Amino acid sequence: MYRYRVGRADVPMIATTSQDGSWVAATFSRHTGNVWSNPELTCQHADPELPLAHSGEAQLEEKILIFQGSLKDALRKTTQQLPTLK
Repeated sequence: MYRYRVGRADVPMIATTSQDGSWVAATFSRHTGNVWSNPELTCQHADPELPLAHSGEAQLEEKILIFQGSLKDALRKTTQQLPTLK
């Protein structure tokens, strides 16, 4: 399924469930500029984006959780872990 929507996401996360609904893969980053997926390649992204001054440096982190649970569990885990990311 393809969805395209311009606008802000409520949470900087993208999640996918297994066909039987028992597994979740959730990807998130603290400074997400864009969340997207490519179903043909089975990938998902929560691309970090942070302004950077000329010759500046930054450290960004993206996290992927894969676990047995629900989308609600993914939202809860993301909300808990988001502040710990760089």
